[in-house]
Amino acid sequence: MLINVSEAKANLSKLVNMAYQGEKITIAKNNLPLVDLVVHKPENKRKIKQAFGLYKDKKTDGLVFQKTVRDEW
Repeated sequence: MLINVSEAKANLSKLVNMAYQGEKITIAKNNLPLVDLVVHKPENKRKIKQAFGLYKDKKTDGLVFQKTVRDEW
């Protein structure tokens, strides 16, 4: 769907919903295509969960580690 900037401004919420449902939305100025409205694809959440488990096997708790760092400095 090709839509002018002024129409896109007036109907942005509707256009976002249409793009989310898979329709291709192209925004134009003076009938020249400028940009496409696309859906953001989130990154894999598994990577974030893996980061939380990096230190699960460490025996030192946070306060002990903090004291060690301060003593070394």
